[in-house]
Amino acid sequence: MTQDTPFSAKLEQYFNSDQLPEDALELMESHGFLTALNIAPNTIPENQWITELFGGDIPDSARPEGICDALVELKDAIHRTLYSDSDLLLPCQFDSEEELFDSDLSAWCVGFAAALFLDEESWYERDEQLASELLLPVLVLSGLFTEESEEFAEMASDPQLITDMAQQLPQVLTELYLLYQAPEEKPGYSKAGGNAKGGKRPAKKQPGKR
Repeated sequence: MTQDTPFSAKLEQYFNSDQLPEDALELMESHGFLTALNIAPNTIPENQWITELFGGDIPDSARPEGICDALVELKDAIHRTLYSDSDLLLPCQFDSEEELFDSDLSAWCVGFAAALFLDEESWYERDEQLASELLLPVLVLSGLFTEESEEFAEMASDPQLITDMAQQLPQVLTELYLLYQAPEEKPGYSKAGGNAKGGKRPAKKQPGKR
């Protein structure tokens, strides 16, 4: 499921310019990053997550252009969708004919994982098994663990499984949001990844830089 671009012209122009720091997340990664921040069980301070998004330092070029404010506005817009109990329409789609790890969807998942790693333990504290199952599609689609995990590599090489995971991702995000932000509503989703093998928590790995 996709929607028209959620990005303002200001963000698109800045993130496609040579002003963007080399270690910063790209635009599609940033959307995944902001989505995860809205789902996360613990709140990450605004200055911290903005700094992390830009790779360690907020660039001087972002301040006068209002880029940080635009990112906060985008984060708030994502939150409104999640809070409304509607499936989040992703700003990207996966074409089964394209290489997964060169796709916008994979980049989006890399950004989500980057936010997850800011406070990883908290995501698994409430219900490690359920969290592992729900996070599995995101982590497989990101490609961050295929070199370290034979199981993840096997899943990533299954075209039908990847297509299923991509299609299920909006529902997975809704269930994750319910798990952490509305714990009284126990998520019932347990089919993430279709025929994937269980919900095994992978070893931590930082997303690669450009």
